[in-house]
Amino acid sequence: MRILILGGTKFIGRDFVEYLLQTLKGWDIYIANRNISNPNLFNNCKHIEIDRTSEDGCNVLRNHARFDVVVDFSCYNAIQLYNVLKNVAYGKYYLMSGR
Repeated sequence: MRILILGGTKFIGRDFVEYLLQTLKGWDIYIANRNISNPNLFNNCKHIEIDRTSEDGCNVLRNHARFDVVVDFSCYNAIQLYNVLKNVAYGKYYLMSGR
């Protein structure tokens, strides 16, 4: 199984990734963010650098196979959500951001 975490290095996203690493064995965990905060955190996860504020900033997600689950902790507005959704293949998408 493959899971993509948007955000994941600060606040509740970080706690969520720590929980996943302790409980999900055999899952491939990907973290996508701007790689600005805590770039060396979670070395056992795969990191994808994206900038969801620009139209092309999430194109790199197209290079990855389908994710079974996407959990989004870092969406600020509808444009950022759209930029991710048009570039990622997924089974289930959970928007956890309260902004």
